[in-house]
Amino acid sequence: MKGYRDRVHLLCLTRWSPAAGAPISGWARRGVPLAAVVLLAAWGVAHRTGVPGRRVPPSPGGSPAAIAPEPEPGPPVPVSPRVVLVEPARPAATEAARSQARTAFGRVSGFLDLSGVPYRTLPDTSLSLSDLEGAGVALLPFNVLTDGNVASLAAFVAGGGRILAIYPQAPAGLFTLLGVTSAGSKEPEFEGQLRRIAFAADDVPGLPDEMDQSSWRSLLLTPLEGTRVIGWWEGKGQRTWPAVTLNRAGMLVGHILTGGGPRQKREFLLVALGYLDGAVWGQSARARRVAALARLAEQRRRWLSLSGRPDLKGRKPRVDEFAAQARRLLEAVPPSPPSDAHHGRKAREAAVMAERALDRLESAMTPAPRGELRGFWIHTYRPTDWDAVMARAKAGGLNAAFVRVGRGGNTIYPNDFLPRDTWAEEAGGDELQRALDAARRHGLAFHAWRVVYHLGSAPEEYRQRMASEDRLVRDPDGTQSPWANPGDPRNQDLEHQVMMDLVSRYDIDGLHLDYIRYPDAPHTRFDYGAVSRREFERAAGVTVERWPADVRTRSLRARYEEWQRANISRLVERVYEGSKKRKPRVQVSAAIWRNYPWCREGVRQDWPRWVRAGWLDFVVPMNYVTDTEAQGEAVRRQRRDIGDARPLIAGIGSWQLQTSLDVLAQVRAARAAGAKGFVLFSYNDEGIAGHLDVLGAGACADDG
Repeated sequence: MKGYRDRVHLLCLTRWSPAAGAPISGWARRGVPLAAVVLLAAWGVAHRTGVPGRRVPPSPGGSPAAIAPEPEPGPPVPVSPRVVLVEPARPAATEAARSQARTAFGRVSGFLDLSGVPYRTLPDTSLSLSDLEGAGVALLPFNVLTDGNVASLAAFVAGGGRILAIYPQAPAGLFTLLGVTSAGSKEPEFEGQLRRIAFAADDVPGLPDEMDQSSWRSLLLTPLEGTRVIGWWEGKGQRTWPAVTLNRAGMLVGHILTGGGPRQKREFLLVALGYLDGAVWGQSARARRVAALARLAEQRRRWLSLSGRPDLKGRKPRVDEFAAQARRLLEAVPPSPPSDAHHGRKAREAAVMAERALDRLESAMTPAPRGELRGFWIHTYRPTDWDAVMARAKAGGLNAAFVRVGRGGNTIYPNDFLPRDTWAEEAGGDELQRALDAARRHGLAFHAWRVVYHLGSAPEEYRQRMASEDRLVRDPDGTQSPWANPGDPRNQDLEHQVMMDLVSRYDIDGLHLDYIRYPDAPHTRFDYGAVSRREFERAAGVTVERWPADVRTRSLRARYEEWQRANISRLVERVYEGSKKRKPRVQVSAAIWRNYPWCREGVRQDWPRWVRAGWLDFVVPMNYVTDTEAQGEAVRRQRRDIGDARPLIAGIGSWQLQTSLDVLAQVRAARAAGAKGFVLFSYNDEGIAGHLDVLGAGACADDG
């Protein structure tokens, strides 16, 4: 059998050599079935030794036979990229599918760029064995493949290559090659089923514990013999379908990589590629070393022109320290790292640590304005080590904690108005007070963050009671949604009572309003219930003959929308006046939508009016953008909307930014545009430790 396998493999190599010029699909015309190529390739892979990432086999008794010695370094990594990123070029069935393919390709290529993984691209319309020559891994981000493509990939695998296929639209042969059967794709069976991918512990060393996805479909995969499921779809505490499989030919992912959890996605791709081809680690180390050396030289040149600035006085020791750290770490990275996974990975880790030192160096070269607000939002669903949270934030140079203490139908503290979260009730004590005490111990201002009207996490019993009392918003067809109707005086009075109770009983520094608006899903469908009709007619002094048509599209539309805006504005005014009456020092603020005047029309949030009327002490537009210039432009536009009536604090969506350097860049942009501080969303972000490490190195360090 071995000789036959080798002869077929040789035939594959000959058939698709550049000289032969024959496409892979020519196999069918020459009488060699695709299935035979796939099965022979799979057989060859299954019987090959030395697979990258192979563990030390256990002894017959079940324990490791021996502790593996430190491996000898392999030869230097090759110059040619080991990764081929296959670009979706084949026409898709719909424009939506084409757009999705472009997005998937751009997202994966961006992840590789940020990870420093060298790669070359190849259109799937040209995917052949000769075009894959010299590569170790074919990376398929979301491709429509033909039988010919699959045969090329089978020959590639037979020759030692590997595949990382992400949600491929392909003939059955590809799935056979990757050791699974597929029953097509399917939508989730319950909401949240495809929320994340949970990886099996230590199955592939270095993979993240989980990967955020929020996918809307998944391939239905059944592993064959020799194939492992290394990732499962998980949602609402349930693990259901296989999400990621692994065999000797490669790895298969059940859906495209979505935009959530970008750092998890980068980590997944890097570890998966390095597992499939150990030389990827060394190639990444070399690329990152070259980039880091160039960056260090540029930073040193720039420091020569910055060092005399008064607002950077005293920073030279920090700058010298971080530059020296980076140099020492880069010296540990060989110019041509070994090609084996062990030494390549160590070299890359040194390069990454050097880059972190350069990030801190960049922060040390950034002035820290005096007197600005530097905050973070945090929400929790379990008892929290608040001292650890506040200590880390303080070390990162932050001075304000925006802690979510409640939503429209629940709180994390005992009170007489709303139910307490079950976890907080079971934990006993007072979670708000614990957080507040920790903030005091560590010198941070405490802003009680309240989500207004939104009942998404309210207990079911409470929601049912609100529904039975007709206190929820209704669409034009009369269907209710879990959002308390802002036009119902009972709801406005309840929100006011809850917040005044909060201000009266707790020694908070600020009260922070969120979701202070009408629903946005979509705005044109809320609210058109009987309560709103009654209250609008009373306020406007009119009788609406054709409800809801007259207030949706006809003569009374403008007056009705203005009445809705007034409902939102009235609560802001009442909360501000009530807070100042009880405790004048408490600062009242709001998290608001960034796009004005759209938010005025779309969700009835007329926040510039609140600022000009003096109903807020400061405002925090949620400028959740990934482009640094867009952050600066948003702040400038918002300042034009309100002038200097009140401070504007930029809300920065750190959760969606790729690196800590991106966070630093957005902080700089917001400051340059006139923001009087920033708030990061959120402390719950997986990358918060790195962000705070960088910010605390200088940009948020009040050391002059």
